[in-house]
Amino acid sequence: MKILTCTTIISAASLLLSEDSKASFLKMPEYSLEKAKSARSTCNACKEKIAKDDIRLCVTSKGPQGIDMNRYWHVGCFKLPRKFATGADAMSVADFVEEHVTADADDEILPERKDEIVRLIEGAADKLADMKKQAKEDSDTTVMGRIKRAAEEEEEKEPPKKKKRKSEGDDNDDFDKLVKEYRAIAGAKPKLTLDALKDYLRWNRQVLKGTKDIVTFKVIDGKVNGRLGRCLLDGGLLKIDDADLESVTCSGQFDEGLQQRIPCSFSDNRLSDKVPRLKWFDKEPTDEEKEEMDKIAEASKSAGQGVTSATSGDNPKLKELMEKAEKAEWKVDAKNKKTISAATKTISSLGKGVIAIPDGMRAKTEIANLILQNTDKNAKEMLQLVVDKYGLIEEQAMRAEAKEEAIASACKVPANAPLLGAMQELAKLYFAESNRNAGSSYIKVANAIKDMDQEITAENAMSFSKGKTKIPGIGASTAKKMKEFMESGTIEKLEEKRALANGQS
Repeated sequence: MKILTCTTIISAASLLLSEDSKASFLKMPEYSLEKAKSARSTCNACKEKIAKDDIRLCVTSKGPQGIDMNRYWHVGCFKLPRKFATGADAMSVADFVEEHVTADADDEILPERKDEIVRLIEGAADKLADMKKQAKEDSDTTVMGRIKRAAEEEEEKEPPKKKKRKSEGDDNDDFDKLVKEYRAIAGAKPKLTLDALKDYLRWNRQVLKGTKDIVTFKVIDGKVNGRLGRCLLDGGLLKIDDADLESVTCSGQFDEGLQQRIPCSFSDNRLSDKVPRLKWFDKEPTDEEKEEMDKIAEASKSAGQGVTSATSGDNPKLKELMEKAEKAEWKVDAKNKKTISAATKTISSLGKGVIAIPDGMRAKTEIANLILQNTDKNAKEMLQLVVDKYGLIEEQAMRAEAKEEAIASACKVPANAPLLGAMQELAKLYFAESNRNAGSSYIKVANAIKDMDQEITAENAMSFSKGKTKIPGIGASTAKKMKEFMESGTIEKLEEKRALANGQS
């Protein structure tokens, strides 16, 4: 078998090229020294800007269609090219500068500063090695960096089995467990791909987004601490923050009634007791387990939002209501407004004191529209649709209580929970009006209240808007509303928005 040398390949290629292309193909990079004309160029090695008038080393090579392409280095960052450092063409840095590097005579760089240039290039290898070492040390300051380093050190040492040492605290214990799980994943045979790791997150209904390192951390954190539950504030999905892998945030919740996502500013350490943790699955859950996960998620979502889902037929009041509906006079004709109006009154009358139908014209209009859309339904079936939409007063009260408990558990000071709930409701009402700026502002206020480490009172409420005790996000107007709530148990603006939402003037 004939072996082709580089010379043979280049000669063969040159036969296929035009004279101009051949010259470009065969031309070696050119090396030159110059003073930087501005501070816009970036060093190809350290990625930092090269200051104006600093000496830079420029490498010019031919790009596509014979266009010159320039790359720049700090002289002290330029490492001798491999072809000049090893092999038959190896030479000293001094010879490289002498034979291959040019400079504009007006800059007075060569030969005047040749010795200085040579020393800088000779030290570049050590400088680059130090830069790589520093970059590795910097990466070790991240959670995944420290986990990987600890796992490598353990693998190198492989200490004999001994009694487990006592941890210095929960954080240390958590880190040791994370390292153990990481080693198990890193050493898995066959090697786990990104898609295989994401399967763990799919089985546990966690957020899939992230690089392989981020996804790996989510998996080992779940194995150690359990899968993330839903946000205590609004029932939204919790996720580990990609930026630091130490905090957990909430992406908000999609409100079916408003048909938009309501943001949430919840944020806490992933090991906080305010971050709910549930059973982790190392394999795809069974149908029974999936059904149980659905129930837990729905209960958590409802507790956070204070919403009511379809009501159980086992409720005695609902059974009694359905019996009355069967006996009620019911006649609906889509072309006859009087029958629609009568049917609306019948449903409203039957549901009074039992179904959580809001006051005001808006609810009556919604019921009338529901009847028009379901003219084939009888009174009992229609009543069930209204129950599904608004829920029972009794169960709504239970939901409200559950939400209050959820909010209280999320607050550093449980006594601040009612005020937090009022601010959340005010935010939601502003979102319902498509006023996202005001809605987002009150979301931030709610989060500030959640994190306060002292009880808010009518006496101290105004102090959080000024001076040394000012809390970011709380201005004078908000502080007045806080004081108003602590004095009266409600806020005039909140009552105003509630009335508008219910169609009351």
